[in-house]
Amino acid sequence: MTSSPVETPFKVLVVDDAPAVRETVKKMLELYPEFQVVGEAADGPEAVAACQTLQPDVVVMDVNLPTVDGIRATAEIVKRSGAAVVMISVEGETEYLRRAMKAGAKDYLVKPFSPDGLAEALRRAAGDRALLERRGTLGKGVAVVGARGGVGASTLALYLALSAGSPEKPSYLVDGDLELGGLELLLDVEPLLTWDEAVQKGWTRQPEKIREGLVEGGEGRVKFLGAPPLPHLADLVDGPQRPEAGRAYVRETLESLYSLGGPVVIDAGRGFREGQLQALEAAQEVVVVTTPGVHAVAAARKVLLVLEEGLGKTGEDLAVAVNRYDPNQPPPWSELEEALGRPVRLRLPVEPLLPVAADEGKPLLLQQRKSRWLEAVEAFAAQTFAEGGDGPEKPRRFLPWRKGGR
Repeated sequence: MTSSPVETPFKVLVVDDAPAVRETVKKMLELYPEFQVVGEAADGPEAVAACQTLQPDVVVMDVNLPTVDGIRATAEIVKRSGAAVVMISVEGETEYLRRAMKAGAKDYLVKPFSPDGLAEALRRAAGDRALLERRGTLGKGVAVVGARGGVGASTLALYLALSAGSPEKPSYLVDGDLELGGLELLLDVEPLLTWDEAVQKGWTRQPEKIREGLVEGGEGRVKFLGAPPLPHLADLVDGPQRPEAGRAYVRETLESLYSLGGPVVIDAGRGFREGQLQALEAAQEVVVVTTPGVHAVAAARKVLLVLEEGLGKTGEDLAVAVNRYDPNQPPPWSELEEALGRPVRLRLPVEPLLPVAADEGKPLLLQQRKSRWLEAVEAFAAQTFAEGGDGPEKPRRFLPWRKGGR
């Protein structure tokens, strides 16, 4: 099955000592426009040299090669060029797989394999965060989390996505509240793909499948991934009913979206169930939304503590937004920042038109209405999603009460 055309195909080098195998792999990849075969090699030294000159993104490497075997060549390629390697072999023993992974291979396929199987392995390798950063094509993810219910986190997530996207290059809006999400109501759309469906279809590691399955909204400015329609279906995504126990489906799906390039905005909801933690970990920036009230500020302090000490979010990758701030009402701004324990990066005034727009499913941005609230969000989105504004992901720390993790 062919996939959608992409602006910049991933460059592939095919390495096998059998010309017939190289030709078969090339013909398979002709079915997928996201991959472009830029060269071939018949042995290890030739493959290492070709990586230096051709700079492929992904290498399809046979294990059993003359002169220098594929495993040793893989270790050299990973060290020198940073290309991702998918190993192929007639050998299916665990020892070969172990040695390949130790050498730095991203995947291992046993011959014979199907075109779809090869393409999926290459997509996983090509979707590796380090590779995408090297290519400069990694999308930036921003997770918006509410300190408590009713502070406007979902509304802010929606408007950030609308501000960052355009009909020519839409952003991706994700409802990460797996149990009680309903972000589609603010956008007035019916989700075509929800989290539980993506998991059951086996699409979490297939970026093009996800892209094709998302509904457009906001006059083409966003593509939307919906929450499961019923609370118990969340367990298919991050709970005991998931198809593969312990698998991080939320992280996989978000990294697939990041690999497509462009802005990704996640409404992370409230609470810290496993899927929400995966979303917060995977995001390059987290925005904590609160209001000036004492209870909301106290809740925000707790959320910030979890993000800072549990997930290692600090500095520029953690922002606070205060919604519905009225300078004529207490507390004074200086006291508010002191209570939060950090500077506030986004100050949003009271906007009486927002509830009406939410009830109608017609965001203010699409109504061409002037609003100081909207102007502040648009400026924040422009700064947050500026070209080249993301950069390498910082090392993650995991919450002490989590089991396993990636």
